[in-house]
Amino acid sequence: MQALAVWTYAAETSDAVLVLPDGCRDLIVHRPRTGAAILSVSALDHGPRHAVIEAGSHLQGLRLPPGAVIDAPVLQALWREDDLLEDLTSALGEAVSLSPDVTEALGLIGDRLATADDTARALGVSLRSLQRLLIQTGAPFVYWRGLARARRCARLMIAQADRPLADVALTSGYADQAHMTREARRWLGVTPAGLRCDHRRAAIAAQIGYF
Repeated sequence: MQALAVWTYAAETSDAVLVLPDGCRDLIVHRPRTGAAILSVSALDHGPRHAVIEAGSHLQGLRLPPGAVIDAPVLQALWREDDLLEDLTSALGEAVSLSPDVTEALGLIGDRLATADDTARALGVSLRSLQRLLIQTGAPFVYWRGLARARRCARLMIAQADRPLADVALTSGYADQAHMTREARRWLGVTPAGLRCDHRRAAIAAQIGYF
């Protein structure tokens, strides 16, 4: 398995870093200014949050594909404190798995933005089978569809600054503009119009992840 991205962050001063949901889990090596390095696995975010990073800390992360299942005990057993993050890539095959069926299901959800019943039919499985399949990802169908809508909305708001909000809502799979506004606040922390004015948040929303 290959990571979607490798990232680094060095905190010169104590900072509260904005994190937006992207549907991915990250393997993170945190090297504080003093003390031992720490390996952690991020959870799926369900809304905006701020991660407090202490001054002098250095973080490296591997962003895994949506739906990846991480065996944390195996990962910890394979990692040594003096490892570079890149050294963890050789452990991905042993500690991280991703079902092709999960990848297909998440692809259909993000691409079609359809109902759970429609998605199950497209996959040729029952609704219950779809629900069981998504349990592996750590989040249900409504999470993935909601996140796909919000991220699609964010991309359109950024790329097409003059496009009417009602058109963005329709293209993003929302019932109407009011529905889009509520969901954007939930997932992105601002209204769609507000996102166009918040370039820092917009850049975070556009980072690689689920749809």
